[in-house]
Amino acid sequence: MIARHPLAGVGPGRATLRWTGARGGLRADEYGHDEYLQVLTDLGVIGAALVTVLLGAVTWVLWRARRNLPGRTIWAGAVAAATALAVHSGFDFLWHIPAIPLTVAALVGCAVPSIAGPEILQPSANEREDEL
Repeated sequence: MIARHPLAGVGPGRATLRWTGARGGLRADEYGHDEYLQVLTDLGVIGAALVTVLLGAVTWVLWRARRNLPGRTIWAGAVAAATALAVHSGFDFLWHIPAIPLTVAALVGCAVPSIAGPEILQPSANEREDEL
């Protein structure tokens, strides 16, 4: 399927693999147990490139966030969740269960606000005066 439609893929939901089983019966499978190959089949090289850009952006955001966190536990949890999703996606179809990528996105989002700089983590001058 990838060889026949390399650029744009066959389209979402249209990649049904059919083969003859060991006992001669016709077998079919709609999803490959590899999210990256599934994207390549469904959306072609264009979709695979977009997924690569997304994964690179998440990696870049997490890499930048490591410097500004007061504690590294939030950052470590977000990195662990994103890494687990990225690795496990090569062996199973996890992106079809919305709770999994949304949970990872929420954890990554917890590490993102610190990218703006240390001024977010520092109390403002008005807040310091109120404490006195």
